[in-house]
Amino acid sequence: MDSDSDTDSNYGRNRRDQFSSFKNATIYLIDGSSSMFVEKPLPEESDSAFDVALKCSLKSLKSMIFGSPRDLFSVIIYGLSPERTPTMGKMSQYEGVHILTELSRPDLAAISGIENLLRDSLPKGIKVSSKDSSNSSSKLAEGFWLCSKLLDSAGKNVNSTVLLFTADSEPQMTREERKQAELRASDLMDAGTRIEVVGLSQQFDFLPFYKDLVVLPGEEESENLWKPPTVKGKLDTLLNQVVTLSRSRRPRAKINFQIGENFQIAVGIYALVRGAYLPKKVKLDRRTNEVLETVTTKYTMGENLEDITAEELGRSDIIKYQEFGGARIRLRVDEHRHLRRLGDPGLFLLGFKPKDMIKRHWFHRPCDFIYPEENIVKGSRSFFVALLERLQVQNKVAICRMIANSNSVPSLVALIPQEEVIDESGSQDVPPGFHVFYLPFADDVRDLNIEELTGDNPAKASDEEVIVAKKIIRKLEQKGGYKPELFQNPVLRKMWINIESMALDKDPEDFFDSTVVPPEIIDQRIGPLVEELSSLVTGKVGKRSFADGEEEQGSFKHESKKKMKLEGMANIENMILEGHAPKLTVAQLKEFLALNNAKIPSKAKKSDLIDLAMKAVGLSD
Repeated sequence: MDSDSDTDSNYGRNRRDQFSSFKNATIYLIDGSSSMFVEKPLPEESDSAFDVALKCSLKSLKSMIFGSPRDLFSVIIYGLSPERTPTMGKMSQYEGVHILTELSRPDLAAISGIENLLRDSLPKGIKVSSKDSSNSSSKLAEGFWLCSKLLDSAGKNVNSTVLLFTADSEPQMTREERKQAELRASDLMDAGTRIEVVGLSQQFDFLPFYKDLVVLPGEEESENLWKPPTVKGKLDTLLNQVVTLSRSRRPRAKINFQIGENFQIAVGIYALVRGAYLPKKVKLDRRTNEVLETVTTKYTMGENLEDITAEELGRSDIIKYQEFGGARIRLRVDEHRHLRRLGDPGLFLLGFKPKDMIKRHWFHRPCDFIYPEENIVKGSRSFFVALLERLQVQNKVAICRMIANSNSVPSLVALIPQEEVIDESGSQDVPPGFHVFYLPFADDVRDLNIEELTGDNPAKASDEEVIVAKKIIRKLEQKGGYKPELFQNPVLRKMWINIESMALDKDPEDFFDSTVVPPEIIDQRIGPLVEELSSLVTGKVGKRSFADGEEEQGSFKHESKKKMKLEGMANIENMILEGHAPKLTVAQLKEFLALNNAKIPSKAKKSDLIDLAMKAVGLSD
C-alpha cells in the first residue's frame, strides 16, 4: 500500500515543511544612542556595540537568505538625532526612528548595504556625541510602535520576533515615557510577537528595566524557556546566539498531556534538532529564465500498459490496495485514512521506568522536546516543573502513548527529564524540559544472530591489546563532549560560500572542512600507539602485511593518482594559456602555483593569484 506523504516514515525531510503555510518576521531594533558607539562590549574586539548589533543582523540575514528565503527581515534604529542619521534607508514618520531596511524578504541589497555601513566604522553622517543621550532612549516607545505597524502589514500566518539591541541597562526616561514603552511592548506581545533583549555591555543588567518590559504579568516567577544572551564570550559565540534567537520557536504541535482520567495539562512539541538539506532545485526556462511549474496528470491505461485513454483521473477516482495472500484488498483514500486513525491527538501517561532502561540502540527517529503551554491550560507549568524535578531526583522516565496530530500514528515514547544546561558564556544552552524518545515496537526490532557471524571461534582481544586501545581512545577523546556548533556541514558550507561569492561578486572565503583532521595531528598524538597496537594484532611491526598482489596494486594506485594529479595540473596550465584563468578556483590556483614553486603572499586575492599564474606560464613579466 502506498504510504501517504504525511506518515511518520517520512519524518526526516517532512519535518522541514511542517509549517510551510507560516513565515517568520524578524525585526532588529537597534539603540542609536551615544552609549552604543562608546561601549566596547567584547574585551577581545575593538567593535562598538553599534557595530556588533549590525554584525548580528548581518549574520542573521545571511543565515535567513540561505535557509529561510521566504521569511521577512527588517532593521530599525531608534534614538537617532538628525546629525547621526545614516545615508542608507529612510526616516520613518516617527521622530528619531530610522528604517535601515524595510520589512521584506532578505535580498542582496540589504546585505550589501549593511556591509557598506560596517565598512565605515562610523557611517557617514553619524557622530559620537552626548548631547542627545538624555532623550534618545525615550524613542523606544516609537520604535515599538513602528514595529507593530510593520508587522501588521506582514499579513496573516506570521510568527513575529523583535530583537532589541542596547547597551543601556537603565535608560533615562520620565515616568510617562516608561509607561508608553511598556504599553507598546505589551501591545506587541498581546499580538503574538516575541520580544528578546540583547544587552551589549559587560555590566548589562536585564532586571531593572527590561524584565518588566518584556515579561508578561503573572510570569515573573516562572522559568523562562529562553534566556537573553550575554556578551561574556567571543563575537562568534554572540553571533550564533542571536541567530538562534531570530529563529522561530513555534511548536510542531500543541497537545494535551493526560495524567489521569480527570486531569490534564497542555504541552507544546518542539524540535531542538532538525536536519538541514540542500535547497530544492528550481527548473527555469532556458529562453525566458521563467520558473517552470510541474503538473502531474493521471490517466487510465490499457491492459498492455501502453494504450493511454483520454480519461483523466481525479483524486476521488483513485484507490489504494494491499496484497494479501495473492489477493488485492482495495481501499478508498478515506477508508485508508480511517484505518490509520487510532485515537485523538494527545500524550497519555502509562507509567514510569528507571532511566537506565532506555537503550541507545533503540533510537530510530529524531527526538522531540516538550514544554508546558500555560496559556492553554492554567497550572500546566507548575505540574510540569514538579514532575520534571521528581523524575530527575528519582532518575526515572515517564512512559507515554503519543499521537502528535490527526495524521500521525500512535507512538510509544519515553519522556527523559532534561535539566537546564548553561554554557561557558553563562547563556542557556539547553532549556529545562522533557526529551521525547520514541521507543520501538516489536515489529521494529531486528534480530541479529552474532554467533552466525562470528562462528565457533569468536575473536577476543588480549589484555595487552585492550590496554593499548584504551590509551588511543584517551588520546583522541574530545574534551567537553560533542558540540554540534563546532562542526558545519561541509557540503552546505561550500555551496553557500560559492553562491554568496557569485551573488555579491567577490572572492569566495577560504573553505575549511571542520570534519577533517590533518593526518599529521593524528600521527603526532597516537602514531607510536597505533604501531604498537598493529604489532600486537598482526604480529609485525610497522605497516600491515599485504595479501599476494595487494601491495603492488596499492603502489599502482598511488602512481595512478600522482599521474592524474599531473594531468590535472597540465589542464589547468592550458586553461591559463587560453585565457580562462578566472574560471579556476582559488584552491586550484594555489595548488598550481605551489607545484611551480611560486611564492604566494599570505593575503593574496584571486586576482593576485591569477597574475602570479600568468607569470608562471610566461604570459606576463
